[in-house]
Amino acid sequence: MRTNAKGLAVLFAVVALIGSIFLLRSCSNNNKGQQGASIEERQQFKKDLAAIDTYHDYLDKGERYAKSGQIVQAEKEYFKALKMAKTADGEVVARGKLARFYESIGANEKALEEVEWFLKRNLTEPGRIKYSEAKERLIKKMQTSSGSASTP
Repeated sequence: MRTNAKGLAVLFAVVALIGSIFLLRSCSNNNKGQQGASIEERQQFKKDLAAIDTYHDYLDKGERYAKSGQIVQAEKEYFKALKMAKTADGEVVARGKLARFYESIGANEKALEEVEWFLKRNLTEPGRIKYSEAKERLIKKMQTSSGSASTP
């Protein structure tokens, strides 16, 4: 099981890196990079880069808080990242982390809400399969916990 956890951690890191690349490309496309840009465009580009750093800081803090059991603080950091997400890719990364966080703390209803957000999007076949399986898994967990809660 440790191998799976390590594999998931690597996968999450890759997803975050891909999200960063898309955010950076978005900034450079919108602002023409630094070459030939006006002073205002350069300033905006620098602000956009700082925002990307802040976004990732929130995601990183959320992970650290979650790992240390500081649930309320972790959720706040993930929501800050979600609020900052200026692109669809940024929102996907933040919501994915939030869904995994909720599931890890047993907040399956909240995790299911995030998974359903993904399922409402026009996903590729692997994405549909992944989130459909996640939905089924969460529903089973919810049914199991409600069944065991009623057992004396």
